[in-house]
Amino acid sequence: MTLSSADAPGPNLDIGSKGKLDGISSVTALGALRPFLTPHRFSLLRNVLVSLFRDSSTTDNMVAMSETVRVRYAPSPTGEPHLGNIRSALFNWLYARAMGGTFIVRIEDTDRTRLVEGAQDSILDALRWLNLDWDEGPEVGGAFGPYVQSERQAQGIYQEHTDWLIAEGRAYYCYCHPDRLDTMRKAQQVAGISPGYDRRCRDLSDDDRQRSSEVNRKPVVRFKMPLEGDILVNDVVRGEVKFDSALLDDFVILKSDSFPTYHLANVVDDHLMGITHVMRAEEWLPSAPRHIKLYEA
Repeated sequence: MTLSSADAPGPNLDIGSKGKLDGISSVTALGALRPFLTPHRFSLLRNVLVSLFRDSSTTDNMVAMSETVRVRYAPSPTGEPHLGNIRSALFNWLYARAMGGTFIVRIEDTDRTRLVEGAQDSILDALRWLNLDWDEGPEVGGAFGPYVQSERQAQGIYQEHTDWLIAEGRAYYCYCHPDRLDTMRKAQQVAGISPGYDRRCRDLSDDDRQRSSEVNRKPVVRFKMPLEGDILVNDVVRGEVKFDSALLDDFVILKSDSFPTYHLANVVDDHLMGITHVMRAEEWLPSAPRHIKLYEA
């Protein structure tokens, strides 16, 4: 994404969807590669790719800013690493090494319901097995730590930014009960309407907000998306991608358990850690307009 380097990362590069190999689970495929793709062989391949990356036209197009390149690999510890994960790590590592930049590992563990015990260790072990060393992150530290989002949440980092967005009128408390949201979505499906929040709590009066808070003392926080206009994403691979704001609802940024959603934590941490370029799977492209608006806020 080509945005202001002071507030957002630089160019966005999509590197494909989640890894699958001829219908085989990518997790299984990663394990099957171990006997053949030894660390020595991978190191040789890795060094060749660094040279190609350094000389590629894509790299030239991405380096549109003067600051030191800082990229991150930010997996969620919800299971064993698969080929899609490793591909994201590899592309970020290659770009950092080719440009003399910094490769950061950040653990995004804010989805507490999907955590898998031991998954973080498996993620780091896979990187070590492939000799993809990281400059900042778990076990090595760094000036922008901590590098595990649950630890950052405990420090109040996301709550602070959420409070600021609410104070600035960019976000609001949503008191809607899950049952109401479920009924709303079913009605939208019957009517052939794209599912999305109907913004019932977006412009509550002070009295209505007070009454709602007495009924639901653990609301979520939603971000106010624009009601009209286009949002443009400048992607290195796909070029300019246009999104219609009218089709994007006000999404949750802080859950009722006070943990941030991926959208908020990702943007806040990329900003605070000085990330300059985002390279991630193509499946995240639809999230880009939401992240752009968060950066602009």
